Amino acid sequence: MHCRYVIPFTNLPIKCFTTANILSNRVIPYQNRCCLIGSRWICIKSDGMIHTKQSNGIITNMAGAGQVVLGRLLDENRCGSLNNLLHIISTKYCQLQDCDRSKKEYSSINSTGPVSYQIAIHPTFYRYGVGGRGYLSYTSKDDFQFTISDYKDRDVTVVCGDIQSIAFNSDQLEDIKDSGHEPYIHRIVVRPSDINAANEVNVSEHLSYCLDGIKRAIKTNFNNHFALMDTTWMAKITDIQLNYFSPAYMYDDLTITTWFKFERNCSITTIKRGEYILSTIKMTFQPNMEFKLRIIPPQYKVLFQDKLSLSFEMPSYTFFQNRFGKADYGKAMYISAESEESASLLGVWDAIKLYQETKGKATWFITSHQNIISPIFYSLDPDATVIVKTTFDSCGESSIVLRNCVTDQQTGHITNEAKYMLTYIYQGKLSPLPDFYVKRMQRLVTKRHESKRVKFFDKVPENCHTYHTAARCSEVDYRNHVSYGCYQNFCLDAASNAIKSKSSAYRDVFGSDFNSDIICETRASYFGQLFGIESISVDTWQNEVNSLLFLIRHDAKPICQIQFILNIEATQSDITTGVHSNL
Repeated sequence: MHCRYVIPFTNLPIKCFTTANILSNRVIPYQNRCCLIGSRWICIKSDGMIHTKQSNGIITNMAGAGQVVLGRLLDENRCGSLNNLLHIISTKYCQLQDCDRSKKEYSSINSTGPVSYQIAIHPTFYRYGVGGRGYLSYTSKDDFQFTISDYKDRDVTVVCGDIQSIAFNSDQLEDIKDSGHEPYIHRIVVRPSDINAANEVNVSEHLSYCLDGIKRAIKTNFNNHFALMDTTWMAKITDIQLNYFSPAYMYDDLTITTWFKFERNCSITTIKRGEYILSTIKMTFQPNMEFKLRIIPPQYKVLFQDKLSLSFEMPSYTFFQNRFGKADYGKAMYISAESEESASLLGVWDAIKLYQETKGKATWFITSHQNIISPIFYSLDPDATVIVKTTFDSCGESSIVLRNCVTDQQTGHITNEAKYMLTYIYQGKLSPLPDFYVKRMQRLVTKRHESKRVKFFDKVPENCHTYHTAARCSEVDYRNHVSYGCYQNFCLDAASNAIKSKSSAYRDVFGSDFNSDIICETRASYFGQLFGIESISVDTWQNEVNSLLFLIRHDAKPICQIQFILNIEATQSDITTGVHSNL
């Protein structure tokens, strides 16, 4: 048997790698064969002997390679999410199973059988903020090994690991059983938006369920072990082993059980449907690793920039796909909204100066948005690159308005046009914009707007359909609240649930499920925030003008109003034409 050691905490030259040096430098044992250090594979066999071979910075016997976006779906530490990382790896592995099969077939575990995802993470990974890019190299499906290096410096390995076929064995659970540690247990009901084209829960969602449990245990100080942790521990994970045995399905009621073994700096999670184990996840932490917010600047290719606008290339805009094999609208809106973060970090509309002059006490809260969607959006290739243009549009008493235009790089057609109102927050409260900022921006932009929220309806009809779900800690974004992109998926899930329940709240017949590709415009107005631990209800109904309306609430407290404007008569021919809005 071979044993892999990942060596993230030392700058020793290759010739100094001995068993003693490895152990003295706190390396992480990893149960596989080898790892990539610089341009060499370091293989440590069970007898302690170390073998190296030149690799020229990439995997030998490589089956494929290409750029990937690591800085995506940013978490509360402003880092790229682990959900995104696993989604990148699992998607590529599934695609290799059979190029001739449909997306539905290769996405299914039935095409792969039970597998073990083993991932070693260098601390550098947690510096990839919005737009951070890597370079993925991988071998064949029969011996799938991968490495993700820095996009600009291929000798810097950020993540490596492999995927192996496994057989379920009850002996594998012996490490989990530990009467000395009380586990944290919570339940998750699978949402329609968790499902992939094979009608199974995405494997990356299993990791999200696990992270949700750990973060909940930390927030509630569940026991002495979890009380010693905080959310920065999510940026101290060095190893993940996810054993995936069997799929979960829509509306499954899952039990997530997590043990934290503090003396071994690891957590172990089981995901079960009834008594049947679907997956186990083991994560190793480095608690002594100091977390510092040192995010790499956005690595998007900037095409144009001035004080008011930013234009840049965004790869893999629709990388996340829904159960219909189309772009996941909620996650795409999350990704699109990250353009505001990119503009801020790059100094557009004087955002950095505002943060500096308020000594970091200022931030923004999105209070409304409107998005025009072309049919082209739903048919974009998952790896397609788009051009995003973000422009400062107008200034109000306590808010600013930004416009986003997203264009398919290959065709030049517009896929989305959006307008966001961002309200100024100072020391946690809604506040007027500082005079110095208003005067500065009014010299550049003459357009003004009223800083008030929009309401799409005054009351909810009695015949509405109500869908119940719960916010998840794994959905908390870099603003420390549940991402607004998730709100869109809450509404899509509610629409699906209404249709499957044959609710009278909808007049039109949508078939057996709600496919988002008939949405041509969305509007949202936000009244509150969610922080990942709330139960929520979504009231939905159809009005007289081909619109679906939604109220997201926590108990009786309104959180958000959303409107989907539908193009029920949309035809395939629309896809060949770019659509321009009247925003």
